[in-house]
Amino acid sequence: MICLIPLFIVPTNAESDVVIYEVEPFPIDEEYGWVKLFNPSDNPINLSGWEISTTKGKLNTYPLSGSIKACDFKKIILESIFVYDEYGSLILYDNNRKIVHLTPDTEFGWVNPDVSLGCYKPVPVKQEPVYEEPVGMGFYSNEAYEFSFEAPTNWDYQENVGSVQVMIYPQEFNPLLYIDSPKIIVVFENIPESEVPRLSGQELEKYHADRIRSELFTGGKIISTDAKDRSWGWVVSTEFIYLEDLGFGSSLQLHTKQKAFHFKDREFYTVAYFSIDDYYKTHLPIFENVIETLEIRGIDVSKPKPPLISIPTGTSSDGGGCLIATATYGSELALQVQMLREIRDNSLLQTQSGQSFMQGFNQFYYSFSPTIADYERQNPLFKATVKLTITPLITSLSLLNYVDLDSEESVLGYGIGIILMNVGMYFVAPAIIIYKIRTFVHR
Repeated sequence: MICLIPLFIVPTNAESDVVIYEVEPFPIDEEYGWVKLFNPSDNPINLSGWEISTTKGKLNTYPLSGSIKACDFKKIILESIFVYDEYGSLILYDNNRKIVHLTPDTEFGWVNPDVSLGCYKPVPVKQEPVYEEPVGMGFYSNEAYEFSFEAPTNWDYQENVGSVQVMIYPQEFNPLLYIDSPKIIVVFENIPESEVPRLSGQELEKYHADRIRSELFTGGKIISTDAKDRSWGWVVSTEFIYLEDLGFGSSLQLHTKQKAFHFKDREFYTVAYFSIDDYYKTHLPIFENVIETLEIRGIDVSKPKPPLISIPTGTSSDGGGCLIATATYGSELALQVQMLREIRDNSLLQTQSGQSFMQGFNQFYYSFSPTIADYERQNPLFKATVKLTITPLITSLSLLNYVDLDSEESVLGYGIGIILMNVGMYFVAPAIIIYKIRTFVHR
């Protein structure tokens, strides 16, 4: 998903130190509008190859030439670059097509409030940051959308920026001020059934690829896509180059990496990292840490499906582990056997508590199940007795198909409930019946 952050253009300057000091779009006693540049540095600066561009007007760019002296001003006449009722911002580019300065909209003229007469540097030079391992990690939690993650303490965040639930960024790079600011965003959405009728990893991967391609400008490209299954849904990863349009032929190339966490109820969360190539590798570890510590709806979504617990050697059989049920219902393809296997693999084994339960259960179950399964095959009457006995158990377990076992708490809660239900059916109810019969007999 591509999210365009609203851009508020404010004065800034690059290492050249040249700034736009004054703008007069419609002077009363002059034919053309003009711009006055100021060089507060101690050295003259060559303006050859530089350009001034407007976001509106007849001309897209106006080439500059000559030089501007140290501690001096230079007036640039811009022929026909301004048009009434089409007020826009001015962008000053150096000879490497790097943005040096941007102004607010120039409707009635403008004077830079950060520059006064004198030689000084009004705005500090923005240096490329050097990544250092944070001293500590800050914790961010969004209760309204049920997600949380860790981020460096030297990063700030803003919530509800347009369609973005939260945006985090380095303190020295506020993205509302600097268009080339590295940033990580989290967006919550709901995928309509009309767009993806059947949810699957393959369909969701195609959905995101098509969505990104529709929003890429010329020159953008998808680098890689990938989809992984999870017990709670799917994770779709995409990396791409994105050109953000600045207007009138100008664009900014952003290297983007994102992960979309899709749940089976069609809600999904996209975590995306945007950066120019200069800063991409510098802040990539921050994005990876956000993903590593991300929790959504109480689920650690960064973890893959845990491996299935292996059945002890010598205890497996045609039933793939469900020995008694397979012998009772005649085939591992029986609906009851498939249901037990799906509950085990897709629900219990996806949580730590479920894995711990299965490890203990396997040690107990495989101590006697091979003997019972073999005897069932030899004795039809015994097989019928076992079927009658385990049917209430399997019926109670089928209830787990109608609940969400996607967290430690849900597995423990529903698991304990099923155990208590079976204790009631197999022990408490028979005990009550026997007690009532004995009471009736001794009257």
